[in-house]
Amino acid sequence: MKMLKKGDSAPVFATISLSGRNVRVPTGESWTFVSFLRYASCPMCNLRVRELTGRNADLESRGITWIAVMHSPFKRLERHLRTDAREHAVADPRRELYELYGVGRSWIGVLKSMLLPSFYLRFVQASALGFWGGAIDDSFHSMPADFLVDPAGRIQLVHYGTHIGDHTRVSAVLDVVDDAKTGNASATPLSSPSSDSPVPRGAPVPSIR
Repeated sequence: MKMLKKGDSAPVFATISLSGRNVRVPTGESWTFVSFLRYASCPMCNLRVRELTGRNADLESRGITWIAVMHSPFKRLERHLRTDAREHAVADPRRELYELYGVGRSWIGVLKSMLLPSFYLRFVQASALGFWGGAIDDSFHSMPADFLVDPAGRIQLVHYGTHIGDHTRVSAVLDVVDDAKTGNASATPLSSPSSDSPVPRGAPVPSIR
């Protein structure tokens, strides 16, 4: 499985969110933050979704749309995810997008999680919010990953998690976009796609439903 790096072209895909919203990466218009999580009942994942939803105003103010991908079917996401996150949630039970972005599994990462004090702190936080866990979809040892894609389809931030709760800070995502807009970072476009044709011409568009 090939892992992506900063500066790579983001693998193109189109799908729908839990709310029925059309999702396409890259958009050709806005930045996109793609956060790969685990399964629908995962306490750490629900805590992460809560964090992203809580920072939605900050992300939108920078022109960033975000999606959270989970390897659970739609019905399981509907059961566990909060209503205000459903327009951002994408079900990928066959792990097609995980494969596309090189997001894998690791029992070593699970073991590392169990050895970190921060894991237990976040688990307590998740439990206090009512995220108790439940049935596991596909696999328990999936690792998280985060990708920030600029409007032209170039990956400007990559983070492959090494343990269950290993995510990019939202503040780091905002900093990358702020720096790019002030000219302190390169966001060189792959092409100049029009707003009504956000995918680079000729690029294949894997579509999952």
